[in-house]
Amino acid sequence: MLRLMMATKKQIIEKQRLRYQKARKKERTAILTSLALSTELSRDHLARVLRNGYPDRTQGIKGKRGRKPVYGMAHKRLLVSVWTLLYYPSSRRLQAALPDVLAGSSEALRAEYKEKVIQDLLKMSHGTMDRLLKSNRQQVKPFGLSTTKPGKSPNKKCLDKKCR
Repeated sequence: MLRLMMATKKQIIEKQRLRYQKARKKERTAILTSLALSTELSRDHLARVLRNGYPDRTQGIKGKRGRKPVYGMAHKRLLVSVWTLLYYPSSRRLQAALPDVLAGSSEALRAEYKEKVIQDLLKMSHGTMDRLLKSNRQQVKPFGLSTTKPGKSPNKKCLDKKCR
């Protein structure tokens, strides 16, 4: 069976919408049945859309819920550069070393980053540092921390030689 694009389905539904709103119960049932067969959408969805229409998406989203992000990409860039400079320490050690590193290279950093970014980085908790560095840590160490290898059995060592 030929599948319809969503834009085509919306056009079909919009053409039937006015007729559906003016119709009586039996006529509505017939309209819903025919639309459900032709568009392959559920009857509940079709009934809701025929009553209210599709929401207008041209206005955009009103706003995101929840807390607004405190740290942006500038914070992450600075944090990653200091983290790589110190050769990938843990976040607790990075947090302890951060004031000394930022004070030592202050003129170079002030030219590239705003003072607020540097001050925010000094206030950042080690948990937040862990969250921001998570993807970079996986790139540096893509596998586990284990470096052990399985031992070789004595029989595999002595294939060429006579060990017995």
